[in-house]
Amino acid sequence: RRLHTAVLCGGRMYVLGGSCHVPNEPQEGAVFSDHWSLDLASMAWREEEPLRAGGEHRPSFAHSAVVSEQGVMGGASPVIAVFGGMDVQQGDAGLPALVLPGPPLLLPVQRQWRPVQSGRLLLFAPGDKAWSLPRTGGASPLPRFRHSATLCARGTADEAMLLWGGWRYPVGFQATPLEPF
Repeated sequence: RRLHTAVLCGGRMYVLGGSCHVPNEPQEGAVFSDHWSLDLASMAWREEEPLRAGGEHRPSFAHSAVVSEQGVMGGASPVIAVFGGMDVQQGDAGLPALVLPGPPLLLPVQRQWRPVQSGRLLLFAPGDKAWSLPRTGGASPLPRFRHSATLCARGTADEAMLLWGGWRYPVGFQATPLEPF
């Protein structure tokens, strides 16, 4: 697995999405919507609720994630915030498509999929085991993938997710780096 995110939250390590690029593996080329956690005390893995956006499974890779232990919008429960990355959606006839083989839990075999850069923010509440699409205000960042994120002013009223760099596809499929601010 590569181009996934992994974060620590409440004694567990959460692994989200990613892709498989191991030659001669049955899942080679697959993009994952799965989500796992590892209990660091018992070293036991558990499958969590898959990545979702608007109620549908969304395979994703090259996104970023941070953990807010104090929650968001006045909530007290920890939240994992996942931003951007590349989603895969079923391809359209006029757009470039990726053939991504994989078992049905990952992507249906022999279906055409296309990469779509994302600018969405998803929140996962480990206590509720639920995903949500929050409403945000102000100017939003450009869609991007292969970027970095960190949490600034952790544990204070000024806590914020800071995004840095990354790549985007402005027109067509020629990747260009984003300029630093």
